[in-house]
Parts: sequence; structure tokens; C-alpha cells
Amino acid sequence: MALIDANNRFSGTYADLQTADAEVFRGIEALVTDPMIEGYSFPDKQKTVLFSGKVAVGSDVVDWKLELPEHLRYPGVVGISPGYLAIENTSRPLREALAQQGVATFSYDPARKDSWWLSMCDPQALHAATQEAIFADLKERTDIKNGPNGDRLDLERRILLAHSMGGFAATMFAKMQPGTIEFIYGCATTGFGHPTIPELTHDIPLGMISGIKHELLPTLFSGNISVNIKTAKEFINYYRHMRVVFEGLSCVFQDTREDVALLSDLGIDYHYEAYEHDILVRADESVADHVKSHKIIPKAGHLHPQKRPERVAERIIALV
Repeated sequence: MALIDANNRFSGTYADLQTADAEVFRGIEALVTDPMIEGYSFPDKQKTVLFSGKVAVGSDVVDWKLELPEHLRYPGVVGISPGYLAIENTSRPLREALAQQGVATFSYDPARKDSWWLSMCDPQALHAATQEAIFADLKERTDIKNGPNGDRLDLERRILLAHSMGGFAATMFAKMQPGTIEFIYGCATTGFGHPTIPELTHDIPLGMISGIKHELLPTLFSGNISVNIKTAKEFINYYRHMRVVFEGLSCVFQDTREDVALLSDLGIDYHYEAYEHDILVRADESVADHVKSHKIIPKAGHLHPQKRPERVAERIIALV
């Protein structure tokens, strides 16, 4: 079958495009009809459908939300691995931004309850187990399969988007199911030799005023993180658990570089973006030695993914 019709328009399917000679499409700028084909005129805003569910993890029950877009730009799904702030509101902006750009994405409230022994010895294991449980639940949901593009959604094709502490859970889960992970995208993730305690004691006091003025307040007032009673309750509920102390210590003492190297050998790339004015995780050029791609975003701080989620989404879209 001819892939290009008399009007110089693509007339095949996505599968045809995958097997076609790239020369066939060189120079063709006509609008095509499949959102997953390069050149598609993608809408700035589109309808999305929100699915939700609960999974049992450890001794806790975790709420998750999946945002499924009307037009798919990527046939798989992105799972957001949240940072130390660890309330759903911090992941919601990224989920919504990615869905608006055509990528099915889920976020979740991290599990908070686990045995004392596991919380102390392996505080990140609970978060990796959460992602495993959510992916298993997604595959069982017939309403998702019957949703927009549900029949085209391949839940065995996965991207992990990690922020800050979430990098640990992302690499742990990728090691558990390496055949399903296409790549990890880390936003100022810990575990690459920083932050160290001396760095924190030096950077945080010096950068506190600047961080509040240029990062925290603009992020809160942007509306991307809802400041309300529900958010306050979630925040208090999370931080009243002793396990978060061990999670915080893991950010300082755990090292993920060996895991990243192992995943690279398995064909799972780690893409990393750091932020110029980050007072929690330094923008360290040496991270570039351990990852597939590395960039430092200028005039940005640790909350950049919440402040400008659409920019992060654009950079992930460029990779897929």
C-alpha cells in the first residue's frame, strides 16, 4: 500500500510508519491523522479522563490517579515517583501537564505505614512496591481499557518520572521489572553523591531567603500546589510517621550510581535534569558521567517540576 497519497499526505498507520523508510517522509509537512506520528498538529489543550483506585501496600492503602488523554502521543504510560514532600498535590501538576501533551500518566499518595524494621533498613522499598502494585492494578481495570485510547494503551511500556527522593524508588522498581521500563527521567534526584550533610548545612541557610522568595512562594501562588485543609492534613499525616526520618537519611547516605550503571547495561537509560538555584540537591556537573543525558536548567530551583510542570513535560515528550 502507498503510504503517501496524491495530496502528499500520510495515509498509513502507526505500524506502517515504524517499518517505513525514513526517506519516504523527508520534507513532508502535511498534517497527518495519527497523534503518535511526527508532524501531527497536536492540540494545546485536550480532554482527559481521570481514573482512580486504591491498592494495598505494606500495612497501608494507597490512592492512585491515572490521567488518560483524548489523543495519545506515546502509547505507554508514565509513572510519577514523588519526592520527599510526598503528598499527591506535588505530583498532580506533572500528571496533568503530561496528560495535556498526550501521555497517560499516574500519580499516587505514597504509602506511610510499614514495619519498623523495613522502615529503618530499607525505607525506599515501600515506594517501589507501591509502583509495582499500581501497575498490576492498572492492568486489571476494564474501565481503563474501555476509556479513550484504552485499547491502544500498552501498560508494558513504561517511563518513570522521579523527583528528588523519588529517584531511589524509580531505580528499585526498574530493577524489579526491567523489561517494561523504557527510561527513567530524574528531576534533581538524590543518590548521585549529594546532598551531603556539609553541603546541606552550607547551602540551606545561605539559600533559605532566596529559596522562599524565588521558589517556594511563587510555586504556591502559581496554583500548581493547592494550599487547603486537605493538603495540610496530608502533609501532617505523612510527617507524623517515623519512617520519613529514615527516608530523609536515605537521601544523604544512599548511593544510586551503581544501580544506574546496572540499568544502563540492561538498556534502561537515565536522563537527568538539575536546577541552577537548587539548595537541596546541588546542580552537579559530575552527574553527567553516570547518566545518558544531563542538563542544568537555569534560574530554577528544587520545586521547578511543580512550578513549571509543562516545561518538564515538554522535555520528556522530546525523548519519546
